[in-house]
Amino acid sequence: MAAAALAAVILIPGLREVGSFVAIPAVPIAFLAHAFPNESKQLLGRVLYRASWASRGLEREGARQDIEGSLSRGAAALQTMCGEHIPTKVRLSFVQTGEQLSALPDGTIVVAIAHHPDRARNLVTAAWTFVRQAILRDARIYLDEDVSRSLDFVLTKALLAQEDEQAVRTFIRDVWAPATIGHARLRQLTERLDKLQQDQLLGPIVLTEFVELGSSYTSFPSDGLTAETAAFVDFLFDLSTREPGETTDPTGFDGSVIRVKVIFVARPEVYAVSGPSRYRQAVEWSIAHGYRSIYLLALGRNIEYLTEVGDPYRSDPRVLAVQPFERSVSLSSGRSIPRAVCRLRVDIRQRVGVGREPFYVVGDEGVRELRRQMRRAGARIADRRSLPDG
Repeated sequence: MAAAALAAVILIPGLREVGSFVAIPAVPIAFLAHAFPNESKQLLGRVLYRASWASRGLEREGARQDIEGSLSRGAAALQTMCGEHIPTKVRLSFVQTGEQLSALPDGTIVVAIAHHPDRARNLVTAAWTFVRQAILRDARIYLDEDVSRSLDFVLTKALLAQEDEQAVRTFIRDVWAPATIGHARLRQLTERLDKLQQDQLLGPIVLTEFVELGSSYTSFPSDGLTAETAAFVDFLFDLSTREPGETTDPTGFDGSVIRVKVIFVARPEVYAVSGPSRYRQAVEWSIAHGYRSIYLLALGRNIEYLTEVGDPYRSDPRVLAVQPFERSVSLSSGRSIPRAVCRLRVDIRQRVGVGREPFYVVGDEGVRELRRQMRRAGARIADRRSLPDG
């Protein structure tokens, strides 16, 4: 049947011209829709809004396409700033009856939206729900409560900022401001995490460590660990507020679970004297002292030095992964400058002796060396026991 219809379009002159008229613009439209799916959804939503007077169905579909496209587009932009810790596929469908609601699978997020002209409110409601329910799901139980809520504020604001400034203002006025009244610590943590987001340290470091905490930590949550997550935010904020070239210690965070070392790749005049060896020595020291994550940080033209420092560790058996991240940051002068963050994920194996402090070995070779030392120690003890008294 389809073949007959196609043949008719090709063979009948009048239909051929009509088909060409429709097909010619349809090809680039289809290409653009495929290449820019989120933008296409936003455009379709705006078009359907214009026709919403015709039926409630068009109004609902316009709202769905616009919100779905806007959330997906904002989440994709946020992912470029925060690494691959942000889900970017957002799918919406309308639930209109109690039966439909009860039939939803576990994990489905239900969002109430307003009449379509209130676009800013709809975006705020959807983005706020998306961030709280879809990001860092496995890590939430280990995070300090105020840290968790502050992350929601900062990530929602960042997501909305990609799409609608009015929605950002609505969010700050109607959600963030009321929630922080009388909660000075919550307000302070939000400001600190927002500063880390502006400095492009939130995604590459904070979210990376928290995602890994949620995916690899298997103990029950404890007050000590939640306090550690808040202390980690304070530590990074203090690092971010240092003056350029300032190297005041500490640059390492020595938590019981989060163990992070930050190494600043220095100015060109310093690098010209010491080259990469000084920074590789710092990396080696950090590996030997049990830091699971070593972050190399550089700005501007120092990025090429960072690459030179980190490249040899791509084939180092002690390092599980070398994860680079680069993004522009805005300076106080208003000028933008590239910032690079390179994470060395070290294969740290923690060992705990009876009645002793934990100690660390690195990778398979470290484990083998530890076993050799234990065998040698056992042999020495056996030899001493075989000696005669006196």
